[in-house]
Amino acid sequence: MVPERREEITTEGGLDLSRPNPRLRESTRRLEEAGIRVSLFIDPDLPTIDAAKDLGVPAIELHTGRYSHSWRQNHSALDELDHLFGDIRREDGVLVEPLACAIHAVERGEIQLGDTVVLAGAGTLGLLMLQIIKLKNPGQIIVTDAKPERLEMARALGADRTINVKETDPVAKVKSLTDGYGTDVFIEATGYASAVVQGIDMLRKLGTFVAFGVFGEKTSADWSIIGDRKELNIHGAHLGPDCYPKAIDYLYRGVVKSELIVTNKLPLGEFLQGIDRVLNGKGVKIMLDPSA
Repeated sequence: MVPERREEITTEGGLDLSRPNPRLRESTRRLEEAGIRVSLFIDPDLPTIDAAKDLGVPAIELHTGRYSHSWRQNHSALDELDHLFGDIRREDGVLVEPLACAIHAVERGEIQLGDTVVLAGAGTLGLLMLQIIKLKNPGQIIVTDAKPERLEMARALGADRTINVKETDPVAKVKSLTDGYGTDVFIEATGYASAVVQGIDMLRKLGTFVAFGVFGEKTSADWSIIGDRKELNIHGAHLGPDCYPKAIDYLYRGVVKSELIVTNKLPLGEFLQGIDRVLNGKGVKIMLDPSA
């Protein structure tokens, strides 16, 4: 639902929810009863958002006109952004999208209480996935990576065990840590073809493989292992459908920590240096600040 005035070319403001509006409440109720999801177009301030929540609507769209126009005015658009969302740290804001993707991938793993979970990859997404996996109360979390500094971050964020794949055979080590049983869930977040074969080999019978990584080359696997020998569940994971509200909430409440993941903050003009740092393994998530 969007407010429109006849003379407007485009909508210039959100619905006024500052006063009781029985007509809006009744219209919303009737649409919901008919199976039609309702979204309200509102101004981005907390009292208005709370009023929309009281109406029981499942979604809102924020009017960002003040922010958009501020680029052409004397004051900074970033100041307006801080005015709208001043209680959300920018370091958390840059992780909303990747965290939504991480939540979706972990949910695809269907982790059960007490499960052993192997997470391949301790980059930005892997370290976010790790924190979501912990919320599932698994028996143990094992993280694999080729960079010691990232494995150290994984341990700091709650990994029970870490494996450097350059130094140790990850399949043999996981089998050893599970008394030969194998892992219940394997989440691939590296994009390396070798991790696919390793994951299939280390999974137990009826285990679950989550493919999240984006691969730079084709890979192959022995499908007789997937089907005949182990009856594995193979789940793909793409983006973060329906996970953004959870991501924002977890970051806002500090359930997910950004401190160890946003490793560097650079001015926008130094973006090439930021790319170089990542390529050289000197950071995890590089944050670019246009106001610096």
